[in-house]
Amino acid sequence: MSAELNQIISGIEFFLNTGLNHRYNPQACGQSFVVKKQENCTEIENYRQTVRILVPEDDSFFAVVYRLPQTRIFYTVYQNLEWKISFIDYFNHCVIIVKNKTNKRSNSLTIRKKNKTSGVRLSERQNLNSSFQNITIKRREVFWFGPARERSRFKSVLHFLNSARDREYQNHPLNFFFVSDNTLLRKIDMLFADLPHINPNSALTLPSLKEDYSVWLQELFLQLGWHDSLLKFYRTIRRNSERWRNFLQNRKNVLFIQRFLRILELHQKTPPQWLKAVDSDDRQTAEYSFFELYFGMEDQIDKQLQQFWEYVRIPALELKWRSEIRENADNFMAFVLLAVARKFWWAPQSYRLIGKYITGVKKQAFDLLYLLMTNVNISVRGKVNVSTLAFPESIHRLNAGFAVVDYHRFGKKLFSCLQFRQKALSLKIDKLTEFEYDLSSQTVEIKPIILKPPLETPELRVIRIETEGVVVQIPLVWERFVFEINKIRFKWIRKKKRYQLSIKAIRQKESVKINERIIDLKEKPYSKYYFPITPDSGESNLEIFRLSGERVNGLLPGGDVLTVRGVALDAHGILKEIFRYAQNDLKKNKEIRTNAFTPQSINVQPPPLTLTLTAKKCAPKVFSLQPTDAFWEKFKNTRAEILYQNLKIWIDKESSSRELRNLPLLCRERLGFIPEIVEIDVNEFSPDKETFNFLVSKNIRSKDEVVLEMPDIRVCRYHKSPKNKYFLINPEIIEGLFDESFFIQNLVKN
Repeated sequence: MSAELNQIISGIEFFLNTGLNHRYNPQACGQSFVVKKQENCTEIENYRQTVRILVPEDDSFFAVVYRLPQTRIFYTVYQNLEWKISFIDYFNHCVIIVKNKTNKRSNSLTIRKKNKTSGVRLSERQNLNSSFQNITIKRREVFWFGPARERSRFKSVLHFLNSARDREYQNHPLNFFFVSDNTLLRKIDMLFADLPHINPNSALTLPSLKEDYSVWLQELFLQLGWHDSLLKFYRTIRRNSERWRNFLQNRKNVLFIQRFLRILELHQKTPPQWLKAVDSDDRQTAEYSFFELYFGMEDQIDKQLQQFWEYVRIPALELKWRSEIRENADNFMAFVLLAVARKFWWAPQSYRLIGKYITGVKKQAFDLLYLLMTNVNISVRGKVNVSTLAFPESIHRLNAGFAVVDYHRFGKKLFSCLQFRQKALSLKIDKLTEFEYDLSSQTVEIKPIILKPPLETPELRVIRIETEGVVVQIPLVWERFVFEINKIRFKWIRKKKRYQLSIKAIRQKESVKINERIIDLKEKPYSKYYFPITPDSGESNLEIFRLSGERVNGLLPGGDVLTVRGVALDAHGILKEIFRYAQNDLKKNKEIRTNAFTPQSINVQPPPLTLTLTAKKCAPKVFSLQPTDAFWEKFKNTRAEILYQNLKIWIDKESSSRELRNLPLLCRERLGFIPEIVEIDVNEFSPDKETFNFLVSKNIRSKDEVVLEMPDIRVCRYHKSPKNKYFLINPEIIEGLFDESFFIQNLVKN
C-alpha cells in the first residue's frame, strides 16, 4: 500500500473524528447524529442509494448511519469480521473507504452505480466509468464518485471534504443564530438537514417550484437573511419567460415578493427593476386569510388572532380543525407565526395544537421557522420590530443581515442589544425589551416586552434622545436602568418625584439632545441631570384568562383554574408585573407574575368570586365573577372523538322544516362529524345523563325547568331526572347552530 494512500486515509479519519465531534459554539458540546442503525444488513449502499457494493460471500453486516453536526454530510459504516466499508455522502459526491480485515488472501468485490456519475480509484488513479466494476482489495482502498468537472476543481479528496464541511458551517442557519442551548441547536440542525431543494451553496433549486411548500422555503431564507440567494433564485426562474409567468400566477409567490421588497428596503438594497415591477395585486376583500395577513396585507389583527384562537382551541371541534388544517396548512401555519410575531403568550400552545396535524416538508419548515422566530423574531410592517418569546437564560443572538440582535443574561440581569450595520449604531439596555425601528423617521423605540392578551397596553412615559442623526425613544418605566448608545452611557435612577440621569461619554462626542435639552459632551463628558415626574392616578390593564388563553366571564360552579395577565403603571409611571391577589374577603394573599412567558395559575374558589389584585402605589384591581353553566362548559371541553359517540340531536316533528334537512351537512362542516339525528314527537323526548342532547323545538316542555336562558339557546333540566340536562334550540336559528358565534358565547348565570 502506497504511503500516499495511507496519508489520504489518515486525513479522512481525522476529518471524520473532528466532524463527528463538532461543537456548535464554545458553550455547546458536540455530538454526532445517529440517523439509523441496522443489524444483519445484506445490502451495502451509500446513504443516497447511488452506489452499491456486492460482496461475493453472502455475509451480513452491522450498519450505522451518522450525520456530521451542522452539515448535510452523511457517514455510513458497514462492518463484519472480514470487511469495514464506509461511505461519505455529500449531495452527488460519494467517497468510499474499504478495509479488508483478512490478511490471508485478497478479497474482491463489485461496485455497482445507479447513475452515470464517474469515479476514480485513488490508489491506482483508475477511472471507474462503467456501471459494474469488479475490484480486488488487498488491504485498504479509497474511491471517489462524483461529476468529473466538479472533482477536477479540487486538489485532492481531502481538499473536497474539508471544503464541503467549511461551506456547510458557513452557510448553515446556526452560523447566523447563536444560543447556548444544545438541545435547541440540535433541533434546528436536524430540521435544516432534512429540508429538500436546498443545494450545497444554500440556494433554492428549480424543482422546488413544483412543491406546495416552496413559499415556506423562501420565507426561511428571508428569516435567515439569505437575500442574495433569493435574488439569484428569482433570476434563474426569470430566464424562462413562461416559467416566470407561471411563478407569478401563484398569488402566494406575489405576496412573498412584496414582503421581500420591504425587507430589501430595510437593508438599504436596491432590487432589480423587474422585481419591483411585480404587481402586488392588493385585492380588497371583507376578510383576509391569515396567510395574506402574515405577508403584510394588514397590521391591526390582534383582535382577529385572539378570537380565532378561542375558537380553534375548543376540544369539541378537534375533528373539524384536524380536517381543515390538513386541507389548508398554509393558513394555519401563518396564524401561529403571526401569534409569535405579535407576542401572544398562548403562541406555544397554538404551535403544539396545530403542528401535530401538519406533515412532511411543511412540518419541517414550520418547526424551523417557529424555533427561530420564538427565540429572536424580526417582523416588518411599516416598522421593523425585533423581539423574543423565549426567556434568555444564556444567549440568544441572531445575525439578521441589517443588524445583530442579542438577548442574554449576565448574573441576575437581562440585556437586550441591537447593533445596526449600515448606520454604525449600537444600542444596549439592561432590561428585556423589544426594538421598533421606523425607517422613514430614523427613530428607534425601545419598549418593555408586554405579552398579549390583553390586547391593549398602558400608555408609557417616554424620553427622547437624539444623537448622530438617530432618535431613540426610551420608556421611563423602571426604577433604575442603564442604557448605552454608541458608547455613551445613560444611567437612570428614580428618586421620589424625579429621575436622576448620569451620562458618561467613553469617547468624544459633540452633543446629545434629550427631549428639548441639548447637552454638550465635550465640556461635560461626566455629568448629572434631573427630570421631574408628575404623579398621576396610574393605569392598569389586567384581565382574567384560562390557561389555554380563553377570556373568562364566568367560573365553573365547583371552582376553576385561572390566570391573570397584563401590566399596570403606578402613580410614577413604573411598570408593575408582580401583584398580590386575594380571593373574596380572605386576608391571606399570594403573589403572581402577570407578564411571564409561561402563565402562572390560580386555583380559585367556587363562585361567586371577588378577586382583588394589589401592587405598591397602584390602585387595587377587583374582578367579580359569577358562575357559568357547567353543562355548557362540559360540552365545549369534551374531546370530539368522545362527543361523536355521545351527541344526539332530537327534532320536534312540528318544527321540521327545509332548513333542518340540511342539518347533517351542517354538522359535518362545523363539527367534523355527523351525530345521531332523530325526529320525534316532543312528548316522547327522554334524555339520558350520559349523552349531550339537543332538542330542536319552538316550545319549552311544560314540566321541564329552564336553568339558563339565552336568546336562541336554553339549558333545561329534565323533570323526571333533575340531574339530566339538555339544550333547547330554537329552530329559527338552526343555520347558526355550531358556528363560531355559537361556541364562543359565554353562558353566565346572573
